[in-house]
Amino acid sequence: MHLRDKDRFLRIFTLVDWMDRINSYWPNLTREERAKLSFYRNRWLNLRLGQVHHLLVLTAKMLKYGGLSTSSYQKWSKEVTAWKLAQPLLTKVRRRMEKEIKSAGG
Repeated sequence: MHLRDKDRFLRIFTLVDWMDRINSYWPNLTREERAKLSFYRNRWLNLRLGQVHHLLVLTAKMLKYGGLSTSSYQKWSKEVTAWKLAQPLLTKVRRRMEKEIKSAGG
C-alpha cells in the first residue's frame, strides 16, 4: 500500500466528522441552505461511513492494547459480533448471524 492509498483510506475519519458537523448544523439552517447541502446528507452513505469508522476505531484500539494474538482476535471478534447485532438495520447478514448463534447454543 502506497502512502497515497493510505491517505485516501484515512480520509474516512475526515468525512465522518464533516458529515456529523453538517447534521449538527442542520436544524439551524435556512431552507435555501438545506437545499444546497441536501446532496451531501445521503443517509445511506452517512450510515455506512459511520459503521466503517466505528469498526476501524474498534480494530485500532484492539491492536493498540492487545497486539496481534489469538486472544485479542477472539475479543475483537466478540465485540464486532455484538456491534453488528446492535445495528438498527436488519440485513441478511444479521439474520444469518442470529441463526448461527442460535444453532451454536449461544
